[in-house]
Amino acid sequence: MRDRLLGLPAQDSDWVVVGATPQQLLELGYKAVGSDFPVFLHPKSHEEYALARTERKVAPGYRGFHFHTDPEVTLEDDLLRRDLTINAMAEAADGTLIDPYGGQADLKRKQLKHVSPAFVEDPLRVLRAARFAACLDFSVHPQTLLIMQQISTSSELETLAPERVFKELERALAAPHPAHFFAVLSTCHALDRLFPGLHLQATAATRDTVTALAALFAASGKSTVQTLCKRYRMPTRYSHVAIHTAHLWQTLHTTRPDAAAWLQLLKQTDAFRRPEPFQQMCAALAAANANPQALHQAWTAASTVTTAETAGLQGRARGQAIDQLRLQRIRNSTCASP
Repeated sequence: MRDRLLGLPAQDSDWVVVGATPQQLLELGYKAVGSDFPVFLHPKSHEEYALARTERKVAPGYRGFHFHTDPEVTLEDDLLRRDLTINAMAEAADGTLIDPYGGQADLKRKQLKHVSPAFVEDPLRVLRAARFAACLDFSVHPQTLLIMQQISTSSELETLAPERVFKELERALAAPHPAHFFAVLSTCHALDRLFPGLHLQATAATRDTVTALAALFAASGKSTVQTLCKRYRMPTRYSHVAIHTAHLWQTLHTTRPDAAAWLQLLKQTDAFRRPEPFQQMCAALAAANANPQALHQAWTAASTVTTAETAGLQGRARGQAIDQLRLQRIRNSTCASP
């Protein structure tokens, strides 16, 4: 409903069933999905249909809830448990908008506002609100920010699974304004709790999530980036580029590499065997206000060495010969320091 009102393509449809029981849906051919939620798959369309439900917090964390379904639970009851007003709207079969908590008005205000005080019970909502800020370029309502600060100063954020945090981060990186994600987290005091040691770098926009992460983390230092990548179990395609970009960013801002240093950096980043991640590093450096031109020029020059030039050599001798040829090509290019 939210995306449709904003004129955006709808990703999927969430159906809520009111006045029914699980047994009734099973008798109609719906198939139950999992055991935690009363969600069923339509027998033909395979779309998900969820029974209207309420919830009660019974344990710490975003999974510590008891869900209650009953034919007496209304749609308004179900929408009341949602996080933000813009996500607490529904559309009836005849197209009528059901908006009991002012979601449409908040869309017009470009505002993210909690539906009820129960927002405080789910720490994941801190990340979701920050992610919606990145996706929609919306501001967060002051009262909602206060609740997010309350969550951040508790121990609730520590209950979030690393994979869940990274999933929200990855979605934010794909958004039009990924820096907003971190700005909101900083404002509500969650940034240092979730990403300790992170020093955000102002960056140019990029829609490649791997490049975006590396660019934003570039100024944080290699050690910090390594720790964060490990903490959130980031896939290798993210951690490899982010860690090396942080190292390169520091090098470019503090030294003037000579030809031998350029070659060493290229080998450390595995640029010759894995050119695509290397190109992402260069794009991230450019986005993070670190000029990668000399680094890229060194790679271009060194990459002109062919296997035919070391024919007949084997093992270490071949590797040394390749290094010497690459070193000479870099020296012959204009990137090497005098």
